[in-house]
Formats: sequence, structure tokens, C-alpha cells
Amino acid sequence: MPTQEETFVVLAGELSIYLDEPPERVDVPTGGVVNVPAGTPLQSANHGDVDLVVYAYGYPPEDTTAELLDPAV
Repeated sequence: MPTQEETFVVLAGELSIYLDEPPERVDVPTGGVVNVPAGTPLQSANHGDVDLVVYAYGYPPEDTTAELLDPAV
């Protein structure tokens, strides 16, 4: 589970982000922003026909832990 707050800004395409457990899908269009509180399980996917470009920012920095989840899709 992430120990940092994460913010995603969609620069191109549409981001499908799956939040919580069980995963709930949230679609974020180009220009959209989603903020994910620390401790929220998340997965992301590109279900569209165009390349997805996302700016992701996390705080505080996390460099030693990561948990791989079973795919939401």
C-alpha cells in the first residue's frame, strides 16, 4: 500500500485508475487531475486507442517500498 499521497495529471489520453480494495474504476480525461490519499491501493491502465501521458507526483518521496497487486483488469 502506498505510504505517500500521489497526484496524477493527464496530459494526453484518458487514464483509468482503480482505487481502493476492491478496486473502483475512475476515468480521468486529458486535462484532468486525480489525487490519491496515502494508504490507498491503486492501479492504472490505458484502455484507449491513443498513447497515455501522465505527470505523477508523490509526497513524501518513496524509494524503498513497493507492493505489487493482482491486476484489476
